[in-house]
Amino acid sequence: MTQKERLTSLFVTRPHEWVSLPEIMEIAAQYNARISELRGPKDANGNWTLMDIRNKLSDNIVAGVKMKNSWYMYIPKEKQMEFN
Repeated sequence: MTQKERLTSLFVTRPHEWVSLPEIMEIAAQYNARISELRGPKDANGNWTLMDIRNKLSDNIVAGVKMKNSWYMYIPKEKQMEFN
């Protein structure tokens, strides 16, 4: 299984859940490239065309040292119902 496939599986099995960067890096050391592949290009409205993967930074203080932590979340695209 490729890194891209493993990351896809991680996000799909944990939608709407923040996943930490260290957990992602266990799968893909070049996580930026893999996440970019999963997102695809942006459309005219600025939305990701493939997977909507959002990210955030949080601050923690560990032993008096301020540290930043990165998190990523997959937001599935809702299927629109078709009415006949």
